[in-house]
Parts: sequence; structure tokens; C-alpha cells
Amino acid sequence: MKRGARSEKHPTMRERNVEHLELERSLMSSGNWKESYCQRTARHKGLSQIHDHKDMLLVKATAKRKGIKATDVKGLLPLMILMVIIFLMIVFWENELYEETVMSTIEHLHVDYPQSNIAVRYCNHMILERIIKEPDNTCKKEHVFIHERPRQINRVCTSPKRMACQNHSSISCFQSETKFKMTVCKLIEGIRYPACRYHISPTEGFIVVTCDDMGPVNFQKYVE
Repeated sequence: MKRGARSEKHPTMRERNVEHLELERSLMSSGNWKESYCQRTARHKGLSQIHDHKDMLLVKATAKRKGIKATDVKGLLPLMILMVIIFLMIVFWENELYEETVMSTIEHLHVDYPQSNIAVRYCNHMILERIIKEPDNTCKKEHVFIHERPRQINRVCTSPKRMACQNHSSISCFQSETKFKMTVCKLIEGIRYPACRYHISPTEGFIVVTCDDMGPVNFQKYVE
């Protein structure tokens, strides 16, 4: 520094503090500090809302990821198919059981009322249609079709003509009080079902049946 030159004066710490205080007072007196404070507060709140929104999106995404995935549905598909198959098998089994029960009833095996209009080979047709055969699949030697109303046949169980059934001493049989129209089919050719041929013999006779609480169960024989 050259002698005689004017030295540059630097503000002291105290002077700088005074300047800051005067600046703050001027801002407070002018109201600019309120505007500045509000702007900073608004910006802070805006950032908070943005962060809150992002947090909500993150929570929703996490919830969706925790739901049932497509791979889980594919894993359940074989089980669903198995359940459908089991249901169909049960329905089929029930239908088969019902058909077997119907086919074993006296009405299916022996009642044809009104008589079917079959002019030729009545017995051959009815034997095939009703699937009449022995348990070992051989042809029945004789079979009877009764041409009477089912309610008339049901009344046989209230008949006073009660007797011991043939070959079933512990079971009671009932004989009808009146004769019924019937067709007796007698085997003339064939051994195994369905290759069976029968002779037609229209007749009238008393029928003998076994009964339970519901009505006739089995046809035993007929008496001319």
C-alpha cells in the first residue's frame, strides 16, 4: 500500500449485526416478511401433499400386489374341473340308481295298461322293450303282462286271500279277489337274452303278489 493512499475500511462484526437487524425491521414494517413466510409455508404444504399422494399410491400398489394373482387362479383351475367332474358323476349315478329302481318294480316288469297295440310278436317286442331276462342273462321261460289299472293291482294287498308265499314261508302273499286280463309269454326258442322268442297266450286269472306298506312288490304267479 502506498503511503498517503486512503485505506479501505471494512465493517466490523457489530456493524454487520446492526445492518441485519435494521433489514429485518424494514421487512417487518413493510409486510414483505408475511408474504415471504406464506409463500414458504405454501411451498412446504405443497411438497407435503405431493409426498402424501405418493405414499397413497404406494399403499394401493402394495395392496394390489397382495391380492389374488393370476398364477393363483391357474392353480385353482384343476380343482374346479375336478369338482365339476365329481358333480356330474353324482348326477349320473343318481339317474342310474333311479332307472334300476324303476326297472325292478312290478309295474315296469308286469303291468301293461292299456295294452300296447302290437298286432304281431307282442311278447318278443315287450320282452326287449322292458329288458326282461334272468339275472344270469338267460331267457326267461315264462313271463306275464297284466292288463289292468295299477290302482286295481294295488288293492290286491288288501285282499282277505292271504297265504304263505312259495319258497318264502316268512313272507305273506296276497291273491286277487277277481280275475285280471293278462298275456302269458312262453319261451319257444333261444337261450341267452336278447335272442329269445316267445309264444303269445292271452288269458284271465287271479294274480298272487307280495306286498309292503307301499303296495305290491313282486309278482309271484297267476291262477286260472
